[in-house]
Amino acid sequence: MGIAAINNACAHLQNASRARLGLTSLPNTKYNLHLMLALHRAGFLSSVTRGGPHPPEDLSAPPVPITQANVATRRLWVGLKYWNNEPVLKRAQAISRPSRLVTAGLDDLNKIARGFPAGAAEQVS
Repeated sequence: MGIAAINNACAHLQNASRARLGLTSLPNTKYNLHLMLALHRAGFLSSVTRGGPHPPEDLSAPPVPITQANVATRRLWVGLKYWNNEPVLKRAQAISRPSRLVTAGLDDLNKIARGFPAGAAEQVS
């Protein structure tokens, strides 16, 4: 379920940025949360907020606590960034698939983070 969820999140972010949406939502899962927080720290997203089925009124408001009664309705609300009327995150594509898992060691991750090709992740640019 994890790799499929990441692929779905990447496709959703790409479609939302092509549609020029300012705010979009994803299911509140562990994989989606960690991916969105990593993209936010890297500067691709303007905000990441937990909320309900409707957009939060104020992004700085404290989130509603997750309980057994409302866990299925929780969403991650993600603010997309644009620069000169172009999306900052134009293309989001996972390189792993359920049929082909791509892993990388610390040395390869260091190269990828600097923009160099490394191992099976040479497509990343």
